[in-house]
Amino acid sequence: MFPTRKLGRQGLEVSAVGLGCMGMSQSYGVPNDEESIATIHRAIDLGVTFFDTAEVYGPFVNEELVGRALKGRRDRVVIATKSGFRIEDGKNLGLNSQPEHIREAVEGSLRRLGTEYIDLLYQHRVDPAVPVEEVFGAMADLVRQGKVRYLGLSEAGENTIRRAHAVHPISAASCPGGTVRSCRLRWQTAHSTTPKTRAGALLQLRLVPFFTRGSPNGRSQTRITSIPRALICWTVAGSAPVSVTSMFARSAGAMCAKATRFSLV
Repeated sequence: MFPTRKLGRQGLEVSAVGLGCMGMSQSYGVPNDEESIATIHRAIDLGVTFFDTAEVYGPFVNEELVGRALKGRRDRVVIATKSGFRIEDGKNLGLNSQPEHIREAVEGSLRRLGTEYIDLLYQHRVDPAVPVEEVFGAMADLVRQGKVRYLGLSEAGENTIRRAHAVHPISAASCPGGTVRSCRLRWQTAHSTTPKTRAGALLQLRLVPFFTRGSPNGRSQTRITSIPRALICWTVAGSAPVSVTSMFARSAGAMCAKATRFSLV
């Protein structure tokens, strides 16, 4: 069993190690739904409660996969998903964070995930065509309606985070993995001079660096001990449950296992 971590100050609590599901449907090999579902079930057996997906993964099919895997287990897990893209005929046609589109996207995510609410909803990318106040106004409405519990942003700067937080409290914010090493150091000091981390410290949200194993920066085996955060390990399509057991065993005290993508929360 893993210890838990609190994301933000609004009450969201997750296992210290989570499972990212994107690679089960794209980017990392031939999808194998049977193995992927078994992997998710094994993760739950090991004490993982935090599962990450998005409408654009697939697109759509990853949310459907996660929904099938978590059927009958919903009360034991935290689901994070993301919206903010225009998807037509199975293709990602670019950003779209118009409030009406966000509302439509969330309805689709709820249906595909087979759930009445989303635990953590991210704006997947900042849309320069739509003021962030309008985006988070719509997302805050979804919280008030009970369709979403907590909100986050991905790849947003300090000013954007502050503006969004002024509309509704932000629980988590992600940033590119090239900054992982510096983010490690920033969490160890109480007086960071880095804008994104200043915002995180003042607003009490969690910073989420992410990167892919084998990326040019070569930091896919960054040690994950001693710093208070959660870890999301992203599995490769077709990963067997036994491999995931090994992955989580390693991530608990040493390094992320081979053939995974992970982000630090």
